[in-house]
Amino acid sequence: MTVKDKLIKEALFLPVPEKTELINHLIESLDEPEPRVDALWKELSENRIDAYEPGKISSVTIKESFFKIQKVKASGHLETHSSTRRVK
Repeated sequence: MTVKDKLIKEALFLPVPEKTELINHLIESLDEPEPRVDALWKELSENRIDAYEPGKISSVTIKESFFKIQKVKASGHLETHSSTRRVK
């Protein structure tokens, strides 16, 4: 039995509050800073702001965004294009 298997077996017998604490620690351990990813998000957001301010792209409401997400989920396909509408 591997260390992972032993940990899982033991964790299954923990009381719910201790399981919750363990889960929270594991999830927090996954949230390590990733400078490269952070830099890419920064660049993307700055590019969108730069395009939005002069009217090159427009925004969508949160309602429209959720509708699009539900539509994609229902179709079973992921969209590969940007969800940002271009202003014509």
